[in-house]
Amino acid sequence: MIKRSKGYFLIIGNRCKNIICIWRVPIMVDSILIKANKYIKNSRPYLPEDTICDTFRNNSFMELAFMSKRCPNDACGACIMCDYGVLQGEKSASVYIAEMNKILDKEKGIEYLLICTNGSILNPNQISEETLYKILKAAANTDIPHIIIEAHYNDISEQKLANIKQIMPDKNLTLELGLETVSQYYQDTLIMKHINIANFDKTISMIQNYKFNVDINILLGLPFLSAKEQFDETLKTVEWTLERGCNPVIFPVNIKPYTLLMHMYKNSFYTPVSHWLLILLLDAVEAEQLSKITIAYYGNRTEDYYDMAEQPIFPGCCEVCQAPIEIFYAEFCKEENSIKRKNLLQNILAFKQCDCLSDLKNQINQTAKSNFHERYASYTRFLHKEFDAHI
Repeated sequence: MIKRSKGYFLIIGNRCKNIICIWRVPIMVDSILIKANKYIKNSRPYLPEDTICDTFRNNSFMELAFMSKRCPNDACGACIMCDYGVLQGEKSASVYIAEMNKILDKEKGIEYLLICTNGSILNPNQISEETLYKILKAAANTDIPHIIIEAHYNDISEQKLANIKQIMPDKNLTLELGLETVSQYYQDTLIMKHINIANFDKTISMIQNYKFNVDINILLGLPFLSAKEQFDETLKTVEWTLERGCNPVIFPVNIKPYTLLMHMYKNSFYTPVSHWLLILLLDAVEAEQLSKITIAYYGNRTEDYYDMAEQPIFPGCCEVCQAPIEIFYAEFCKEENSIKRKNLLQNILAFKQCDCLSDLKNQINQTAKSNFHERYASYTRFLHKEFDAHI
């Protein structure tokens, strides 16, 4: 149900059992985006009932996602690009911990363990606090020195930080937060997952007061922006993150099934981001800061949540530069020294065997006036024509 109230839309309720959503949305956002996103996600199948954890390993890094019921932001129609799957219910702490122990017994040489879920692991609507703290106690008993906990900033409190610190006093602790962009306007019109930049900034300070590190997830490739605008917006967000003593984690956009972004793509309102745009962005970061940068979801992982007729669409390039770019990514991720990372960037940017890089540079150098508003309005009109009769 959608009501208008004092300059906001109130989005009340959803079709997801056991989640109540009351969301104040600025009226500049056409509610058709929210409704269409929910409609598209409602066709998504559940994960198999025997799913417990989703894992990813890269060098000394291990991600362990404790899969659970639907993310509240997902249920409210937020996050146009996001889908990490959904179970019909949460598992018990004993089931999660048994699976974690089985996985970690097989994995050797882990230095960094990311603990997360298909949403925000600090949200009790997804993982109960009792279960969460049991999982963290089990992780505290491992010999893995660095523990990363991924969460939505709205789910972080002084009490939770104090509890985590008490449970894991001997670990090097990091909170990983999804920001995507530092632009409040793009937050409100595109991301739509209840992020207020000023409050986000305060949360960073609160986390750092507890001596946690802070990783910030940042998107490259926002829809309805030109290549130059995508580049500038991401670089601005990276610099904002570094200024606050946080570590940027840059995600070039993946186009996932059962998302509004996939609908944009299918209907020619979105083009996959180029691998070269990420490489140019990394090269624009001050050289001494490169050791603080992490890159993720650059085509190095897929998520087979279910048997899908469609697969995610990764950043693009041609067949000629695909292999050299993959080699660059592997070497960049393995290397921790800023100077050596800069040398890797200089080497890949010297690649001249195709026109992908030069074509992208030409796009970036174009000085045409931004038409974000026109593209955004055109897409919302398209959504009204397609979905008004169904939602």
